[in-house]
Amino acid sequence: MIGFIVIKLVFLPFLLSFSNFIQEKKWGLLNQFELISLSKIILSVILMDMTLYFWHWANHKIPVLWRFHLVHHTDLEM
Repeated sequence: MIGFIVIKLVFLPFLLSFSNFIQEKKWGLLNQFELISLSKIILSVILMDMTLYFWHWANHKIPVLWRFHLVHHTDLEM
């Protein structure tokens, strides 16, 4: 519960303002290409999903990351 409140009050406003700043500056991979909005949305979801997949894969394969990730697999209520 405390983690949820911290995320909502601290991290979410920071991430939203940072996201707006990045969008205004036209930084980021997908801003380098002229694509219609629907294409950007679809490509964004695919790239984000692939990134999260490879991050999770790395958590299982790299010993240092596995030590932290193991909690996710051992805590029955997580």
